Amino acid sequence: MRRLIPRVLVVLGAAIVLLCLSIPIQQRVARSRAERLLFDIRSLELRKSTWDDAQRLFKRWGAWGRYEGTCTAADCRYQIELDDPLQEAIIGNPKRHPKIANWLWRRNWLWKFYIFLGGRWFRITAHISVVQGTVWGKAYRADVTARKAGPYTSFVKYVYEPRVIGRSASVTRFLINGPQFLDHPEYAITAAANCKPNCVVVDTSFTPYASPADIDRLMDFNLDCLTRYQPCRKSEILPAAWQQYVAETQRWKERSQQFSRCGYPLRLRARDAENAVVALVKANRMEKDYGAYQVSRMQLTERIKAARFWEENTEQDVRVPDPPFLRMSRNLPADALPGRRFILLFKRRKYAGPDGPSVWLDDCGCVPATDENLADVRAGADRDFDAKLERSTANSNWP
Repeated sequence: MRRLIPRVLVVLGAAIVLLCLSIPIQQRVARSRAERLLFDIRSLELRKSTWDDAQRLFKRWGAWGRYEGTCTAADCRYQIELDDPLQEAIIGNPKRHPKIANWLWRRNWLWKFYIFLGGRWFRITAHISVVQGTVWGKAYRADVTARKAGPYTSFVKYVYEPRVIGRSASVTRFLINGPQFLDHPEYAITAAANCKPNCVVVDTSFTPYASPADIDRLMDFNLDCLTRYQPCRKSEILPAAWQQYVAETQRWKERSQQFSRCGYPLRLRARDAENAVVALVKANRMEKDYGAYQVSRMQLTERIKAARFWEENTEQDVRVPDPPFLRMSRNLPADALPGRRFILLFKRRKYAGPDGPSVWLDDCGCVPATDENLADVRAGADRDFDAKLERSTANSNWP
């Protein structure tokens, strides 16, 4: 026993030392992999990189990649997901090691010890979208725990502890609006501190027509957050984008008082609209549900973008509200006279029961169908390639 006990202590000590060294080392290896993935995603140039370029990435990241349905040069959406080493080994594959995973879930002190030794929970997600042989979309998201060890009661609670999320993704149209688009219509920077369950998000989005320099800056992630002992703050996950956001926020607040979506160029409004058509006014009536407003009976003469539910030469009820919810550029609802043609930018929705109008116009979404306006709307709609492929939303399947 005198000989055995010292040997056992030496072995235990060596095991603890190896464990203390291996966790930070594995974490740095995982961070290095995440940085290589970020480099590869940033190297893809939207509208220029080809199917062959994307395939090289698919082959390199095949162990972590997947896609749903088919993945061909005509249409492919590919996702790559990286987890922290512990999840990668066990928690991410509970079917592979169900007993070990269940045992770890019940040992909260192990999670504290893991974090104390330098382990960090994180998840990295990247997306690539190929359409007709060209890369039209890419995205990268880093989701990192935002605090050190705490009194976790379960692994589920551990995963949903406060965290910082940096997200950068291409879109073909924006679902938000604001004065920032007057400065840079091809990209947006937003931040949220109340995302569920308990996190802060710094979000950058850009169209395939944004300049490569802007896209590169908006995807400048700081992945030190994956290995540093002190948790990251929201200002550190996407530092360049955050600095620009802070610098512009005050100016946006001042300009928002005078901002109107009608001030957008018509081309941008057409790009961001869900549906765009040309319709002929047939008749008008007034409705009194939720306040008085005009409903125009209109016949579709041309479908410019989406609006698959509206067949050509058929009629729909279109809600045309009075000010201050004016939906017509420099026009009043009374100007929607029978016999006149208008470009309609709208969402399909019903607010007044099953018999209410199906077409509710966007802000300033009723525009006279002049040759100049039609040229602008067609040019803007042509930039929304998702709508051309009949996909439901600009942000579908993106992180």
